[in-house]
Amino acid sequence: MAWEHPHGNGANNSFADVNTAPAGAGLLSVPGLGSFAPGAGPVIAPDGTVYLGTTEGRLIALRADGGELWAAQLPSLQGIVSSPVIGTDGSIYVVGLSLPVRDHREGSVVTVYQAWLHKFAQTGERLWDAPFPAQRNRALPYYGPRLTGAPNIWRLGAEEYAIVPVVYRSFGREYHVVAFPARGGTPVSRRVSYIPDSVTGGSDWNWWNWWEVPFDHGVEVDPIALPGLPPVAVYTLPGGGTPWIMASDRVHDTVGMTFDPAQGFYEHVRVRDANRAMLSAPSALPDSHTTVGTNSGEVVFVGPSQIVIPPVNAFGGTTDPEYAPRIFASLTLTADPSLAVVVGLDGQYALLRRNTVEYRTRLGGPSVVPAAASRTNVFVSTDNALVTFNSDVTSELRRFPWLGGGTSPPAIGPSGRVYAIASNILFIFPPPRQRPRPEGPVGGDRPPPINPG
Repeated sequence: MAWEHPHGNGANNSFADVNTAPAGAGLLSVPGLGSFAPGAGPVIAPDGTVYLGTTEGRLIALRADGGELWAAQLPSLQGIVSSPVIGTDGSIYVVGLSLPVRDHREGSVVTVYQAWLHKFAQTGERLWDAPFPAQRNRALPYYGPRLTGAPNIWRLGAEEYAIVPVVYRSFGREYHVVAFPARGGTPVSRRVSYIPDSVTGGSDWNWWNWWEVPFDHGVEVDPIALPGLPPVAVYTLPGGGTPWIMASDRVHDTVGMTFDPAQGFYEHVRVRDANRAMLSAPSALPDSHTTVGTNSGEVVFVGPSQIVIPPVNAFGGTTDPEYAPRIFASLTLTADPSLAVVVGLDGQYALLRRNTVEYRTRLGGPSVVPAAASRTNVFVSTDNALVTFNSDVTSELRRFPWLGGGTSPPAIGPSGRVYAIASNILFIFPPPRQRPRPEGPVGGDRPPPINPG
């Protein structure tokens, strides 16, 4: 199983069906790649190739052991602030976000924000790029995307689209989802939610007081230190059919949609909660619920399932959004799909069985990214360590100390290697050792194992 999506798979479950070893001894480190935006991490192809995007606008392809294969530079002034995603044919999609520029349009001087989706071949050749659609209203002739999330892949039969969340600003905050056809061409866009400036105070950030979030022992941080827009979740229900698209707008809405290339997006489910902000990317559960982490320290359960599950207070403390530990990390499913891991901004950590908390602990450092799980381990990145738990997530096995972690999600390769970023250094931890084949007869003539007891 490959880690082809920012959170492992299209459902944002951050689980890889491979064996791993605790992260520690035998590691490789790859410095000098560039800088990585909060929330951006590696994605890994089935052949073990690792892809990363830097804020300097470089899409980098590495061998599984960290050796560079190629690097492609996006056009001038474009940076990459989210993870890439790998398409069905092995091509790579990445969003380039530009610095704002002043422009003259229709007799007005406006500040223009622009973004493009780029598609690259496995060889590093740029296949095409497409701009995000501009928006218009009666007062503003043109306004572009202010922030985007990582792309996710929607596919049905021979059709494939890369779906990207994006925020525009005019006289409020507009959250859209945009679908780009894999073959290139005109994207399809839908506005999902809108928050007027009378609510936001005219800012993307200050109505949540993001700069007052205690990232580490009460130290104030700039909102840029928090991850970008959460990617949508794309997954098919157990009964089959067209894939569902679940989007949380990082405000009050989580929306479930389906998509048709001819008709566009069609909304089926909307959960609006004025008392909580939906902070994390949606993560799909096997029972057709989708979970979202909030600013109240709670995990909420939304559709497509119509069975109501009440929110769960993950960390057992206050749920007052002003004081509660915020959850920017999407849930991670473990080898036992009924168990999920949730990581709080302040370094709290909980194990959930549906809406029941089975285990809680503190990690000793803050984190805004989801854990990565394999058959044998769970890996959590904090600002001061990469922590390895056992498969049932109740025993800490190893703690690899570092600085500057907790802002890039760990990833797991198809061979069991673990990839994690701290202080803009890529760390590669080796896979588990292969057990030697037993000597002696083979097949049906092999003697039975010795019973040590």
